Amino acid sequence: MNDVDIIIECATKEVVSQLLKFDEIDRTGLKLIVISTGGLYQNKEVLKTLKNCEVILPIGAIAGLDVIKAVNDEIEPINIQTTKHPKSLEVTPFFYSSDIDLASIKTA
Repeated sequence: MNDVDIIIECATKEVVSQLLKFDEIDRTGLKLIVISTGGLYQNKEVLKTLKNCEVILPIGAIAGLDVIKAVNDEIEPINIQTTKHPKSLEVTPFFYSSDIDLASIKTA
């Protein structure tokens, strides 16, 4: 796995669990893109130990925001970057109870 720069998981949360068991996963420069975000929640203790690997959650399906909310006190930093207009996010469950004021976000 040392010759890999990017791992894209598009399978199941069980596959996420298997990937996180590899010691080589926590390597500087490695990007782990996880689609099955439920697998991260099931492995939040392992996530706490990752110091070098960049874990990326493409949250186009927005379900990932609920997982981020569930573990946000346990991992940091968390950066969310989206190309969606803030108005389109108002209907997502994450923002129903969030303190984030979507109307105050400036767009280009």
